[in-house]
Amino acid sequence: MVAGCGKKGPVLPDLSEKYSASNKKPFGAYTAHKLLENFFDNKFIQPKNQSFTQTYTELNDSSSLYISISNKLYLTSEEVNAFMEFVSSGNTVFISASFIDTSLLAAAGFDQSDKDLFADLTYKSTQLRLVKGLTNASDSFGYFYYPFANYFMHTNAENYRIVGYNEFGQPNCIVVFRGRGRLYLHCDPRAFSNYFLLTANNYSYMQQLMQLMPADPEHVYWDDYYHRYNYRKRKSDSALTAILRYPALANAFWISLALFLIYILLNGKRRQRIVPVIIPVENTSIAFAEAIAGLYRNEKNNKTIADKMIAYFNEYIRSKYFLNMHNASHEQLITLSRKSGVSHSDTESLYRAMQHAATSEIVEDYELVSLHQQIQQFHKTNN
Repeated sequence: MVAGCGKKGPVLPDLSEKYSASNKKPFGAYTAHKLLENFFDNKFIQPKNQSFTQTYTELNDSSSLYISISNKLYLTSEEVNAFMEFVSSGNTVFISASFIDTSLLAAAGFDQSDKDLFADLTYKSTQLRLVKGLTNASDSFGYFYYPFANYFMHTNAENYRIVGYNEFGQPNCIVVFRGRGRLYLHCDPRAFSNYFLLTANNYSYMQQLMQLMPADPEHVYWDDYYHRYNYRKRKSDSALTAILRYPALANAFWISLALFLIYILLNGKRRQRIVPVIIPVENTSIAFAEAIAGLYRNEKNNKTIADKMIAYFNEYIRSKYFLNMHNASHEQLITLSRKSGVSHSDTESLYRAMQHAATSEIVEDYELVSLHQQIQQFHKTNN
């Protein structure tokens, strides 16, 4: 008997990371929310569907708990200040995200390595654990998926403690003591997904963490805003807003603007003969990549544009520096930085953006613009 050619194979579940309290898909947060309700059974878990700046103006709490779980957490400077003031007033904030806004990390005195962007993106048995003695947990908690590889690096942090580690023994959960309150930072949100918590006895991982929270908080808040509205909000941000959000970029911007004005003022008093413009040799690989991207631009297919840009850029690197960067390792990034003259941090940032675009199902407009700008900057620097 011949099987029908039109028979469909098994349908894979939706693996997108959307940590909504009502989402029952593998990487939703329905189970985490239920565990929170059971742990604080005498409290109503209040959902918050607005930015924390707005939330903070409505609160007058001094011993409450605020929990936020999202794939990526981008914040404005006002939101960062509101979080830190909320903590200093005696409250507890628990944040888990694979990428935490650098402004918040800077305020806490830490830096974060989102190492899983360069890790071997293949499924494997992976695990994490909590610090022995700090909780009752003595075993590690694991499941089968991408490895838990993100971790924190402290720079000038004071009054903090490590709470948990990833499978490589690097800290992925910390608590920072600020004023009368505590700020918990966790960089592996998949540990609070339905899939992880419903595997074996992994629900105990969240229960053990919750034992570190205030025993009887004034209120318990569940953030239902940032995992949904962050990208939409950032799409409307101007380039200047994005620059001023980060202290280092803001300082560089104002210094550059001041130097430019000084140059204009001083140069206006001088006269010099006109220097003929020398047209630089056109980088044909860039022109060709932009021409290809233009074919898809009218269709608004950001994912296809990003894939083409990445493919032609990697081909350019292969032909010029004889490096195969399709699966860039840490050593290859160092080699490329040395050969091209582009700093290692800029090279690593570019390939982190390329890896994120390559593995994402949807590429937002601001992500595509950022990727294009980083590729252009790379060409300008090494030329």
